[in-house]
Amino acid sequence: MKSKPARGDFCVIEALFNRTKKLPEHRQFPVCLSAAFPLSYLCRIFKKHLNKTPTEFINDIRIANAKLALEYTNRSILQICEEVGFDNTSHFYHLFKKDTGLSPKAFRELSSGSQY
Repeated sequence: MKSKPARGDFCVIEALFNRTKKLPEHRQFPVCLSAAFPLSYLCRIFKKHLNKTPTEFINDIRIANAKLALEYTNRSILQICEEVGFDNTSHFYHLFKKDTGLSPKAFRELSSGSQY
């Protein structure tokens, strides 16, 4: 029989999610959260409940924000990359392509063509 997840685990995940909404102010792993909880604990509950690390979780949110910006704004890809919290453009391109199967430019072209 599976045990129910601890409510406290979800509170920690929710706290990290709420802090990542303020990107790009929190470019790195939120220091205030990692100071309140040991990193090993955070990694363990993220893997247990979300099947990803806290960094993967934050990067997923950043990529989702980048997709919205590419689709609904005309800001440059470099500007969007920086705005969503990536310091390394090639890392952004790599994660974006891994998530969508497209480069940011191809994603923008495809999504702008589908709006009309």
